[in-house]
Amino acid sequence: MACWHRLIVAAAIGLALTSCQADRDDAAGSIDLSGTAWALESIAGRDVSGEPPPFLRFDDDRQLSGNAGCNNFTGSYENKDGRLVIGPLAITRMLCRGEANEQERRFMAALSDIDRYEIEDDLLLIFATGADTATRLAPKVE
Repeated sequence: MACWHRLIVAAAIGLALTSCQADRDDAAGSIDLSGTAWALESIAGRDVSGEPPPFLRFDDDRQLSGNAGCNNFTGSYENKDGRLVIGPLAITRMLCRGEANEQERRFMAALSDIDRYEIEDDLLLIFATGADTATRLAPKVE
């Protein structure tokens, strides 16, 4: 009888620990970006140039839109298992030269390779796969 009692207690503890881990995972991935807009500040540690700065907007219907510097873009997004998954994106094809072209290319690459994201000090931080330095976006005043 005591053996069954220990087994039931062990199973209950295991279930409780599993539940706590699931709660932490849900909390980590529960950043709701819908209805927010963000202005790009830096891409992987490199400050951005241009006025107005590139931006992105997360709509309530899991649609994403923005401007990458020269071109506008739109697409879908979802929070999948605590990861921000963006795309595919449709982007206009206006001519963009020099540094503006390079900056736009880096921004689009950052959005296509998101490993994790977080909000810290009111900044949206997007980390590419294997990156230690985030792409930083500040709340966009509209």
